[in-house]
Amino acid sequence: MKKKETQFIVTYNDLLEFQYNLAYIALMLTDYDGQNEFVNKALKNEYMDKFKRAIELLSDYMKSELLFFFSNSNNICDGIGQILLFYKINNNEFNSVNELYKAINDSEDMELISTVLRYFYYEATNKSIEENEDWDNLIKDYNKSYKLALSLEFENENRKRILLDFIENIGECKQRLALLLKVFYEKIYSGIFADNFKIVKPLIKVYEEELKADKKAFFHKYMLCDSDIYGEKIFIHISYSRFSGGDFWAQSNKNEWIILGCYSNEIIGLNNEREKIFDFLKIIGEKKRIQIIEMLKNKPCYVDEIALKIGMTAPTASYHLTLLQSFDIVDFERYEHRFYYHLNNDMLITWLDKVKSYFER
Repeated sequence: MKKKETQFIVTYNDLLEFQYNLAYIALMLTDYDGQNEFVNKALKNEYMDKFKRAIELLSDYMKSELLFFFSNSNNICDGIGQILLFYKINNNEFNSVNELYKAINDSEDMELISTVLRYFYYEATNKSIEENEDWDNLIKDYNKSYKLALSLEFENENRKRILLDFIENIGECKQRLALLLKVFYEKIYSGIFADNFKIVKPLIKVYEEELKADKKAFFHKYMLCDSDIYGEKIFIHISYSRFSGGDFWAQSNKNEWIILGCYSNEIIGLNNEREKIFDFLKIIGEKKRIQIIEMLKNKPCYVDEIALKIGMTAPTASYHLTLLQSFDIVDFERYEHRFYYHLNNDMLITWLDKVKSYFER
């Protein structure tokens, strides 16, 4: 049966923007200098000025809570706050942030625990929790959920500590998260970032026209993949807080979202030849990525297979693959529910020839 053509809708969602604003301020609390250098490269000083003002207004309490709920060094999408907010936003029709934090506060404990545990289980095991555990009973039984969480092992020990803390103190944690959302919105977001949509609005039209002109080129440029891997309907949120790059969010039988940084098109055009060559050398100079290239030289592999063979979590493997994709060294095809990655040997040789030519000048 022929797959229906995907419908792509370029838009702006204020609740998703609020969610990403929280996550990026948490990121800047841990890597301000790195983000500042990256943004300055794009000559967007007003962007960093906004986030600097926001950070200056944060109390020690708010900083601590942001780091607990929204910080994760492996993947910005996997902080507990990110997981829960996307789950709530994608399963409800909220008209305001006020409705969102009330929904968090009023949620059943096991609803929140099971939502977070599903993500953490996959990170730790590279497997779906529904396929490997008694999911129907697990989502109703606190003790079984806690025991399962206790058995999980993570590359980052802090991840397990946060997960167990969240489950052990679920009643308190959901109140803490709801309060953080309320205070952050009222004291930071509604003032400093009130004009986000005004800034993004003209850029929505730019991305709409680019997508319409060449859908295949659009997705290779911004998401490093083909457009036909997605479901029937995809919303593309143009994010001020995301700044550059893209994330993909999906849940079973729910809306699928791409969050695309509003300045992605400008950032992609910045690198000159010298920087690109040096970036390429950084990409392939990492041991794990060399191992991935060696694996893919022999045969196409899916993410979990790569993660298991090399000894890393699936999100970490995806991160390395994304970096390799940014230079077209690897590509992938979708088969049923899996993405099979393969080595683009011709492109690898092309880049190696560019390096050789550069140093022979």
